[in-house]
Amino acid sequence: MLSAAKNTGKELSDNSTGFAVAGSMAAADGPAPFGDTAGLLTVIGIIAVSAVKGVYDTATTFEWTDYSSQTKSVPKEETESETQTKFATPKKKPNQSVYLLFDENTNQIEYVGRTYNLDVRAAQHSSRLSLRNHLTMIPIAENISYEAARGLEQKGIEKYHTLNNRFLPGGNAYNNQINGISIFNPNYSTYMTAAVPYEAKLDKIMYNNKYGVTLHGRP
Repeated sequence: MLSAAKNTGKELSDNSTGFAVAGSMAAADGPAPFGDTAGLLTVIGIIAVSAVKGVYDTATTFEWTDYSSQTKSVPKEETESETQTKFATPKKKPNQSVYLLFDENTNQIEYVGRTYNLDVRAAQHSSRLSLRNHLTMIPIAENISYEAARGLEQKGIEKYHTLNNRFLPGGNAYNNQINGISIFNPNYSTYMTAAVPYEAKLDKIMYNNKYGVTLHGRP
């Protein structure tokens, strides 16, 4: 019987029903001797190892499936110029304009700024939430290059003395809070030089403007 059990176990080593068949044989013959029990355990062990190996092989095959032949639609790669255009900030757009804000009660120039859209900027300044909504805008130079606008803005701040940080003694929030160009900016000279052809407009606008008033800078 021991030989029969072992042979039967060998034949059923790769069959998941081996355990049930072997169990039925042992039950029919009564309590299994030690040798038969060992043979039965051997059969069960072989079946278990085979099952685990099958699961492992399946998992391994799944993990290492080659997808290199599959294609996927990907967005067209942008060129450097397209990327720069897409992410360019409005402040660096060409054709900018430089303007001043003055107080109609005193005719004093209180602020100098630049923008690529005068209408939008005028609406922003006149908003009830703006700290400069009591001031009136006058364009100084329109549709000039970005570099020239940077330089002319700084020249206007210096000429009209509008730099007056609110955190300093006597400062307020509606004057220029910082310079248009830091002296540490590596392009400082480039910007200031680009503004030279428009510099005369800073004087002209004080005496010749659409409001017919004579403007003056801060003390």
